[in-house]
Amino acid sequence: ISGLGALKSALSGFKASLVSANSLSTYQQRNATSSNSDALTVQASASAALGNYSVSVEGLAAAQSVAVRSTFIAPSSEVGTGTLTFTFGTTGYTPDTGNPPNNANDTYDSFVAKAGVSSKTVTITNAESSLSGVRDAINRADIGVSAAIVNDGTGYRLVMTSDATGAENSVEISVTDTGDSNNTDNLGLSRLAFNSSVGTTNAYQTVAAADAAFTVNGLSLSSDSNIVANALDGLTVTLKQKTTTAVSLAVTDNTAGVKGAITSFVNGYNAFNGAVTRLTKFDTSSGIAGALQGDFTARSIVGQTRATLGAAALGFNGALSRLAEIGITTTNTGDLKVDDTKLDAALKSSHDDVAGVLTRFADMPAESGLSNVTFTDAVERGTYAVAITSLATSGTIADTVASAGFPKTINSANNDFQLTVDGTASGTITLTSQAYANLGVLATEMQTRINADATLRAAGKSVTVSVSGDDLEIRSNSVGSTSTVQIANSGGDSTRTTLGLDTPTTTNGTDLVGTIGGVAGVAEGNVLTAATSSNAAGITVEVSSTTGGNITISDGVVDQLDTLLATFLATDNTIDSRIGRLQKSAEDIVDERAALELRLDSIGARY
Repeated sequence: ISGLGALKSALSGFKASLVSANSLSTYQQRNATSSNSDALTVQASASAALGNYSVSVEGLAAAQSVAVRSTFIAPSSEVGTGTLTFTFGTTGYTPDTGNPPNNANDTYDSFVAKAGVSSKTVTITNAESSLSGVRDAINRADIGVSAAIVNDGTGYRLVMTSDATGAENSVEISVTDTGDSNNTDNLGLSRLAFNSSVGTTNAYQTVAAADAAFTVNGLSLSSDSNIVANALDGLTVTLKQKTTTAVSLAVTDNTAGVKGAITSFVNGYNAFNGAVTRLTKFDTSSGIAGALQGDFTARSIVGQTRATLGAAALGFNGALSRLAEIGITTTNTGDLKVDDTKLDAALKSSHDDVAGVLTRFADMPAESGLSNVTFTDAVERGTYAVAITSLATSGTIADTVASAGFPKTINSANNDFQLTVDGTASGTITLTSQAYANLGVLATEMQTRINADATLRAAGKSVTVSVSGDDLEIRSNSVGSTSTVQIANSGGDSTRTTLGLDTPTTTNGTDLVGTIGGVAGVAEGNVLTAATSSNAAGITVEVSSTTGGNITISDGVVDQLDTLLATFLATDNTIDSRIGRLQKSAEDIVDERAALELRLDSIGARY
């Protein structure tokens, strides 16, 4: 019984060692490193392209801080009552030109509210009218602004900081003062005002809101956050400080992780093999046999396991198919060993071949236009045909703008408009006021201004504005049934008329049309998922052309081992059944022994 328990424990340990080697993500993972982690760090997802990037950081994103000029004797000092209204947007200001500059002398120029973000209010009652009470009321409201009390040596002051970085996330503070009903004087609650009416008289910004400024391979970019997730596909870059020299980012495959997973698998098997050897051997010198020496269950499990180790990957069409071909062989003691030179050569030649030998893998023709296949455990090994009728399309608006109308003058009466892309409405987009010589120049200005809109950028939306003869088209850069474009005038301007987009032709995007396994799939953009009613259910694939092809799902050697071990350890498995029968036999022996004692007592008494 203890021998079978030890065998089951060894099987469990072996199965646990297979997890990394039997995970496709181990082979698809990307590793990214920074040559200067003090300046910036980087993380990579599986979609990141292998390569090197040069990144320079000119400035970090900053959150605005506003300090109240008035000082107070103590945190318990009275401030006032009323309502504070916080509006988020962009503060225009002229920095102090003194030497050194003093931000307390900056000039307040303007404020533009952030599109789509409503103002937030905080009510200050008599119970909260002290300096500490105002601070706590602002923090308790959780509106995106944090307040703190500081002692500057002359008294206690209130400092308010936007929770979000970025030039568009600064705050305008308006006050409704219920104490003296004057909302702008330097008395009562109005001492906290910071807006175009009072400028910096009552409060001033100690830190100006700013976007991060950086370059990637010489291309200038900006971000309202120091965590940049959309500049490089598959990479998340965290900016930490300005740089004087460019930082090198390297994206590499997961060779070290793959080798670590293989080492874990090999060590797991060797531990299992050692345990089985001890349980089944016969020591000729001592004459002592292992607990499972000659046991059929142990022999069967070991035989099936070793046969699977020597088998080929099932259904895999790569150049390699067996463990020995990637450098994993068996020693004369039954252990596994790894030939690092052979494994390195296999990994250098093709990560996919190594993955196909070891785990479940999806293979497809190189020119099929199919990529990033994912599949669930329920998908059976086999070949699934993918046929593509049409790719997804983008939403557009288009119209004819007669060249006779140029040069076209844009001014304050026709320079503002709003664009809705994929359901996200932009802020007010303002074209540069000037005379545009032709439609091409105007289209370039429109695309630049549209794609610079912070609201669209934050939502990951952008467009391409193109010209063909006298035809102007604005196309969403996304695809699928959610891809749409709509244009509207803003602020009473006649921009649509000036641009020739009064009655444009509007075309909404469409999703891809295709089948997987002969059954129409469910599409979202150019991503196709097999129908749940089909034998391919669980397969999802990205599509870039109508070529199509076959997706072949194969089972690697480690995956076969994992499946085999799962049957050995499943509910009502052979080992547990054997243990149960042996335990029952042991109980029967106890009962028989007790009965024998009674018989002996009876016989003894009779004698």
